Amino acid sequence: MKNLADRIWKKKLNDLFERSGLPQKYFEPQVLVERKADKECWEWLEAVRANIVEEVRNGLSIVIASNTVGNGKTSWAVRLLQRYLAETALDGRIVEKGMFVVSAQLLTEFGDYNYFQTMQEFLERFEQLKTCELLVIDEIGGGSLSKASYPYLYDLVNYRVDNNLSTVYTTNYTDDEIIELLGQRLYSRIYDTSVVLDFQASNVRGLEVDEIES
Repeated sequence: MKNLADRIWKKKLNDLFERSGLPQKYFEPQVLVERKADKECWEWLEAVRANIVEEVRNGLSIVIASNTVGNGKTSWAVRLLQRYLAETALDGRIVEKGMFVVSAQLLTEFGDYNYFQTMQEFLERFEQLKTCELLVIDEIGGGSLSKASYPYLYDLVNYRVDNNLSTVYTTNYTDDEIIELLGQRLYSRIYDTSVVLDFQASNVRGLEVDEIES
């Protein structure tokens, strides 16, 4: 019976991963090496991950920022989403539980309706992003924020803030750069309603786990 239950859970979890928009490489657990430079941030994130269902229920939002690329920002955001989907996979609720999107792709969708076959398809996608229980927006500040895309991005962020929905953002930009890219209003809605973590560790992208110095 346990093997059957495991198979059912794994199938349901895989379905949730596919619906979420996670790239295929993130369907497997993320193996990370704790870095001394980010020890406090990682310990805090571990505590959030261990209690992720309650944290999402409480509407926790997080910005994981760093000027350095490849030091675990996206991996941590993905780990939180993976754990939430894993823990809620068999709870029987018919809701949009979690989604992953890269900022540049999001702005392309918002700025060019031709990306979708119909306006109805676009509106359904937009509603999923607005109302899902946990949304990861990777590389916020990336992409082209135009007059066409800005209202949708602001509506998305504002709706999630007003409805106490959890959002995890990652970014390689400084506060001043984000303000320049997104404007003061959007910056305030994101940063003033989130826990902001600043990663300091170096770039380890492309290294094997045993090559990474803690």
